[in-house]
Amino acid sequence: MGLCILRQSAHKSESSLNEDSRNLLRFDEIDKTSLFKHSLYGFSGLCAWCINIMAFYKVFVVVEPKRRALDQANRDLASARGKLAELKDRIQVNHLLLAETISKNLTINIPV
Repeated sequence: MGLCILRQSAHKSESSLNEDSRNLLRFDEIDKTSLFKHSLYGFSGLCAWCINIMAFYKVFVVVEPKRRALDQANRDLASARGKLAELKDRIQVNHLLLAETISKNLTINIPV
């Protein structure tokens, strides 16, 4: 029966898949030891695989948006660091021009 539900939910939307998986794979309600002891090895392996895939999916749904946000933040940081480097270069050029002007003994009239 469980395999039929999984097979039917292969082409469903994500929300209905989540609902089916919650109904099918209630982690708290599954007694894994008795399930694996009394079932065929192949079927118990398939059940364990399904449980692990659903656990992975739960983690993936949480982690993937954070991973994308981190990538975007790293791109923004690289862009900001590039702009900062440009500004530092411009400031350095202005300091050099100021030092050159002062070294030529040119007076700068500063209103008091």
